[in-house]
Amino acid sequence: MEMHVYAQGGHAFGLRAKGLPIAQWPQLVETWLHTIGVLDATGAR
Repeated sequence: MEMHVYAQGGHAFGLRAKGLPIAQWPQLVETWLHTIGVLDATGAR
């Protein structure tokens, strides 16, 4: 299990490139979805 807590950012903030650590969450969730088998190598479900 992982938990990521970010000191800065708000709702949907990570979708805007602002140079803050929270901007990494879309890549982190994509990696997690691959790991648990929700997405395959092409990104398809």
